Amino acid sequence: MVWRFLRKRLKVKPYIIQLVQQLKQEDYGKRMNYATFMQESMEDETMADRLIFSDESTFHISEKVNWCNSRIWRMEKPSTVIEHEHDSAKVNVFCEISSRKLYGPFFFRERSVTSNIYLDMLEVWLMPQLDSDSTDYIFQQDEAPPNWSTEV
Repeated sequence: MVWRFLRKRLKVKPYIIQLVQQLKQEDYGKRMNYATFMQESMEDETMADRLIFSDESTFHISEKVNWCNSRIWRMEKPSTVIEHEHDSAKVNVFCEISSRKLYGPFFFRERSVTSNIYLDMLEVWLMPQLDSDSTDYIFQQDEAPPNWSTEV
């Protein structure tokens, strides 16, 4: 009844809150400098070949549902019960891609990837491969918590 009132009378719709990184005043100049650098660098025909993009992800083996992103819209209340398994089995995977090669996937043995575990993967598994392929590359990584460490 509340949803109906919100939609029909107030003309509002449900939205999922999107979490984004907070930008500080000093970040704007850094972002502009980086954008200018990348734009100028793209004039170099070899730039695209030197870029290497990385990402990591967690896959829940038990088909765990991410409730933050899920909505069920139906005419009636669903009678289906979905059991939630606390701390379900999962696999953490890392991968990198360049214009020439796919590095990975790398499967972490540990259930949680800490900065030390992430750094060990970089030093023991990834960097030797990158160095054997080329010494002239630009390594990109996101700001996932394991990557925030000053060691990484």
